[in-house]
Amino acid sequence: MRVFYSLNEFKNFISNNSLETTVSVGNFDGIHRGHKLLLLKNVEIAKATQTSSVVLTFDPHPVQFFTHQKNEFELLFSRVDQIEQLSLLNIDYLCIIKFNDEFSKIKALDFLNILKNDVKVKNLVLGSNFCFGLNREGTIDFIKNNIELFNFHLEIQNLKQIDSHIVSTSNIKKMLKMGEVNMANRLLERNFYITGVVQKGDQRGKSIGFPTANIISLKSKFLKCGVYKTRVSFIDSKMQHEQSVVSSQFYQTNQDSQNLRIYSSITNLGFHPTFKLDSNMPIIETHIFDWTGDCYGETIKVEFIEFLRPEMKFSGVEELKQQIQKDINRSKS
Repeated sequence: MRVFYSLNEFKNFISNNSLETTVSVGNFDGIHRGHKLLLLKNVEIAKATQTSSVVLTFDPHPVQFFTHQKNEFELLFSRVDQIEQLSLLNIDYLCIIKFNDEFSKIKALDFLNILKNDVKVKNLVLGSNFCFGLNREGTIDFIKNNIELFNFHLEIQNLKQIDSHIVSTSNIKKMLKMGEVNMANRLLERNFYITGVVQKGDQRGKSIGFPTANIISLKSKFLKCGVYKTRVSFIDSKMQHEQSVVSSQFYQTNQDSQNLRIYSSITNLGFHPTFKLDSNMPIIETHIFDWTGDCYGETIKVEFIEFLRPEMKFSGVEELKQQIQKDINRSKS
């Protein structure tokens, strides 16, 4: 998959190579189960019509732009994760459009003209709740009413539901915050995870027989404080470097990611109420089973599998140790 960070650059590439395209447009925050169904349909139609499969997305997320919540709003996963997931789905081209003041004022009809004349769209594959253009006037009905002007084939993917839950990024975030990790992971069709560099803490876990790998991440805001059944993988430094450099080149999923060192674990997300530590951001402390060593400075990926219990305050260290052992036993059962 090739990645473009400029709509103009992508337009020139399309023109120079005389391509026709099958396009999906959206934020695709998290690449959940619903996104995958839509994008697999994109790839299927692209192959059937001998066109190139294309995803157009935005940076920053429009919510960040319009509400100026640059510090409050977080994407579910990183841009690198999005690129990797799209590559796994066999999308040919990803164009990340700079969402700025100029772009935000483009009218829906003008955007459709860009798709037709510059991106050479033959097929448009969209979610049923998709809106675009100034004042979000570009609804699915708007496209249908103007379809003859552009001669697109329009494919609409209805919202996916699982056990009466609509598959959407906002619903996934709500479930994570309520501790419903199992359902959130079902909607994602993979485990929610957080990555970070292991930092040296106060060694309190080690001193009571349960050493932890500690990371801090803004992604922790999505989760309910408490103890989780998790699993940990150590991200190779070479792979981490390759992931951090994603330019206008062909992106291939790193095969080494299939050979990560993976360990079962439990993770506490919280503020240390027993020890009354002053912190305004929760610490992610992970006790890794069947592993010993020094992992300070290493990057780890913590996948959240099940919420075990809320954060608790204990009368002392012995009660805390007993509860940690119960948590470990439960996570292994």
